[in-house]
Amino acid sequence: MAKRKKLLEWETPPVPQACETPGCREPGAHRAPKSRERLGQYHWFCVEHVREYNATWNFFEGMDRADIENFRTKDVVGHRPTWPLGFGSMSGTPDSIRDHFRFFSLEAANTFHGANGESGTRQPKPEERQALAELELEPETTIDEIKSRYKELVKRHHPDLNDGDKKSEERLKDVNKAYAVLMSCGYG
Repeated sequence: MAKRKKLLEWETPPVPQACETPGCREPGAHRAPKSRERLGQYHWFCVEHVREYNATWNFFEGMDRADIENFRTKDVVGHRPTWPLGFGSMSGTPDSIRDHFRFFSLEAANTFHGANGESGTRQPKPEERQALAELELEPETTIDEIKSRYKELVKRHHPDLNDGDKKSEERLKDVNKAYAVLMSCGYG
C-alpha cells in the first residue's frame, strides 16, 4: 500500500469507508470526481474499481471541439476574467483612481515637499543633472523635449553619417547612456 502524505494541522484524516461499487467489500480509499460540474465531490472506490472508473470517465464527454478548445483556453488563467493591458476594471484610467492626496497629479510629479512642508520645484538627482547636461538640456525640461533632443543628437553623431569618426561614435555612446539614465529616472 502507498504511503500516505502527512496531514497539515487543519486537515482532517479521511474517514475509512467502503467502496461505492455495489457488492464490493474492499475499503474505498481512492477518490474519483463525480462529474465535470461537481469536481469537489467524489466517489470512493477500491483500487480495482477506481481503475475501471478512470478508464471509462471522460471529462470532455458531451462537448464539441469548440467547447473543448474554449475550456482549454480559459483553463490557462484558471477560468478567471482577463482583458488586454490598459483595459478592464483595473485599467488605471483617471476616473478609476481615487487620488485624495494628489500623488498622481501633474503638480505632484514636478514638486517635492521639504522637511518643514514647503513646496518647490523637483530637484534632479546628480546623475539626472549629468545626463541632462550631456544632452545640453535644462532641469525643467519635458519628456518631449528630451526625446526631441535625443533624436537630434543621434542623427548628428551617428557613425554612418560621420564616415566612422571615433569622436562622433564616442559622443553617440554618451548620448545613449544619458538618455537611458533619464528614462530610468522617471522622465519616461
